[in-house]
Amino acid sequence: MSTLKTYKRSNNAEVEFDNAKNQYLAAIDKLFKVACASDDHAKAFKILEKIQDEGDNRTKGTIKFKLGILLLGGFGCTKNINEAQKLIKEASKHGHTHASVLVKTYNSSADFGASVVIKDKMV
Repeated sequence: MSTLKTYKRSNNAEVEFDNAKNQYLAAIDKLFKVACASDDHAKAFKILEKIQDEGDNRTKGTIKFKLGILLLGGFGCTKNINEAQKLIKEASKHGHTHASVLVKTYNSSADFGASVVIKDKMV
């Protein structure tokens, strides 16, 4: 096989891989948006729990932040400040700006900002 044919096949494989990756990220993003738009917080929580480690860092950070907020307020799940704090810190490490602000603002607070999340209905 000629070098040119090998190059073209390799290039086509890269394009196909990139297309598949983009479709995968779009599907994860769509699941996230559908879950967040739902009034059924319990169902949304279950969906987000399943996909929290999927996608790229931006997607993971966004999903983990949303899960953390749900856990802080007990929206669709049992309130769990320790788990919420863990997820929000992970979201911050993935570059999620709101998570970083929450960590900086409430890290030393006993409820890690749960009272604000509940009061302001930050779902």
